[in-house]
Amino acid sequence: MQNKVYQKIQGRWILLLVVLLLQVKTGFAQDNAEGLRGQILEADTQAPLAGALVLIKSIGRSAVSDKDGRFAFSLPDGEYELTVSFIGFQTLTQEVKLPMQDALVLSLQTDELALGEVEVVSTGYQEIPKERATGSFVHLDNELIDRRVSSNILERMEDVSSGVIFNRNVGTNEPISIRGRSTLFGNTQPLIVIDNLPYEGSIDNINPNDVESITVLKDAAAASIWGAQAGNGVIVITTKSGQYNRPIQVSFQSNLTVLEKPDLFYQPQMEMGDFIAQERKLFES
Repeated sequence: MQNKVYQKIQGRWILLLVVLLLQVKTGFAQDNAEGLRGQILEADTQAPLAGALVLIKSIGRSAVSDKDGRFAFSLPDGEYELTVSFIGFQTLTQEVKLPMQDALVLSLQTDELALGEVEVVSTGYQEIPKERATGSFVHLDNELIDRRVSSNILERMEDVSSGVIFNRNVGTNEPISIRGRSTLFGNTQPLIVIDNLPYEGSIDNINPNDVESITVLKDAAAASIWGAQAGNGVIVITTKSGQYNRPIQVSFQSNLTVLEKPDLFYQPQMEMGDFIAQERKLFES
């Protein structure tokens, strides 16, 4: 009986000793682990970025920067690759080697493509984001306008503006209509607005190389802005202009049309004497 009690007590002491050895080993490993400390800043303003994700893929560990942009890891000596990402900024990859005495400072560059430019729709009186615009419209930016090479603004609008009908009949007074004809006896042409002012000339006289964007207002919502003039739709054209703090830019565009040399004798014509004789014959008959 005493031997059993002694063995039981001895087993407990052995278990306690094993636990103590494991704790000492863990503490020794932590004491030899080098702490990686760092701070994440915005490159332009040097302001701290809170909430940036710092990832070490090789060991599957990550951390999030605090309100001061600081983060910390407890890592053994070695080489690691950090991946820092944050919404609106370019992802940064940085290689570090431990031990490291000084704190690591990482600067993130603004990602303009990720932020994206808000597409603006011009109604003539105001410019609002596309998400806030009411009614039916189609917006053509400069990229769509310059996709086709032509000296006519109507040809550049064709095939990229839904709801706009182009009439190619020769001599027609209605080269363009928006959602069909809406006027019986009055003016059937849509209202053209250039840089917030109504334009009464022909749309063919507008140089497409000077156009920055086009917005076509197609429904009754345009009438709340332009009144009865918008009965046939509105074409709002914004031309190119300079902007504040933009450097000087010089661009050159040229339109060249190549035609086959005409053959003046392709269509044979009768001589003048035969022509007069034929006319007399027709007159006498």
